[in-house]
Amino acid sequence: GRHDCLGRRCPAVRQCYYEQAVLAAEEADLVVLNHSLLAFHLAIDPPFLTPRDVVVVDEAHELPAYVTGALRVSLDYNAIPGLINEPVLEKHAQPATRARAVQANHALFGALAEQGQVWESRWAVAGELQDALALADHLAELRRQLLRQYPPSPGGDDNEQNAHYRRIMEWVDGVTTAVRQLAKDPPEGSVRYGEGASSRERASLHLEPLDVAGFLAEKLFETTPTVICTSATLTTHGRFNYFAGQVGAPPECLTRVIPSPFDFASQMLIYTPRGLEPRYDAEEQGYVENLTDEVERLVRASRGRAFVLCTSTRRMQALYEALDGRLPYQCLRQGLMSRGALLELFRDSGNAVLFGTRSFWQGVDVPGEALSLVILDKLPFAPPSDPVIAKRAAQIEARGGNPFLELALPDAILILKQGTGRLIRTETDRGVIALLDSRLLTRRYGRQILASLPPARHTRLFSDVVKFFPAPEG
Repeated sequence: GRHDCLGRRCPAVRQCYYEQAVLAAEEADLVVLNHSLLAFHLAIDPPFLTPRDVVVVDEAHELPAYVTGALRVSLDYNAIPGLINEPVLEKHAQPATRARAVQANHALFGALAEQGQVWESRWAVAGELQDALALADHLAELRRQLLRQYPPSPGGDDNEQNAHYRRIMEWVDGVTTAVRQLAKDPPEGSVRYGEGASSRERASLHLEPLDVAGFLAEKLFETTPTVICTSATLTTHGRFNYFAGQVGAPPECLTRVIPSPFDFASQMLIYTPRGLEPRYDAEEQGYVENLTDEVERLVRASRGRAFVLCTSTRRMQALYEALDGRLPYQCLRQGLMSRGALLELFRDSGNAVLFGTRSFWQGVDVPGEALSLVILDKLPFAPPSDPVIAKRAAQIEARGGNPFLELALPDAILILKQGTGRLIRTETDRGVIALLDSRLLTRRYGRQILASLPPARHTRLFSDVVKFFPAPEG
């Protein structure tokens, strides 16, 4: 495992795929990595790759999220038992101290789980966490107990057993540091939150920066002569300001929008029905029934061949359960199998209906007639109660800005552009985007959203949708 890894001190380093790949990358003129590895490279000190003259980031709209993930400090319930039950600690640390660490971990995540019963997804965690401080103290004591017995074998640092023992001490150090960071009130510019279900074993605690613009400016743009960011979804209202602010791009950076090769006026129709605005509390059931009916008649008009993309797992589940028996097409749901297997089944079916959430809004490619309708259940505004969103909004308000116009709206536009981008993948594709949120028609910001989407015809009439799909042969 990663905590057993001795790195380049390992006697089997010449057979290690990772270490050999890093060595090869250091000598290579061209290195291809994914976003996660690039973010990790930027986050560690020193970086594991030598500086480059040019860095090209494709699908660059994803970069801020990956860098945030690389800088995030996280702890889940199972991390401590995994450490405590490591054979080195079982043999060399005192059982009473190990038991106290387990008890503190149990108390910490028990309290988190109680909060998780109140909140649906993730929630702000305020104040100093005494159980976490106690856990950190117990871990520090375990580290001292290990240190007193080092080296466990003759031969000093060069002995393989001793190197492994030292690696375990480093693991304890790392977890102790993380727990101490998580125990304290978050520093300025950071947010701490709990996440997961209402069970102790599934809850987790996180600390992350509110934005990574300054970090990327220092670690990427100031150290790399040329950085090229590409994506179909970097602009809002035709401008790069929002993305440039997210990644800390310098003011003098060059920007270019390359026109699409697709004829959206003839290939795509955007449909928004009247009178379908999201409702909650007492009115939610009636709204969901109306939404379900609208999805059903759209899917029947397209004869299946549809993605139904939802902004929440709960809504996806409700629509799937209501329509699985009503529609004469195979209905697939995210979570039934892997994403790759679902997409393969969808393509092979020819007229299936796939119900999905955020992970299907991007990175999915189904060219041809197998996908002719993409339904989006509502505008993808992040919930204002989300702790990260709430704290970012508070920062914007504190400097006199407008959180909706500067954060919520551009975020929603970029997500919508990803979702609508699932439909037209080649110059022969045709299809309908159904945005089932009448706020597009009734709110002032609706025009801004539509102006950021592909230049297709926009209609409120279901009859236009029916006409758009050719009649079945025979």
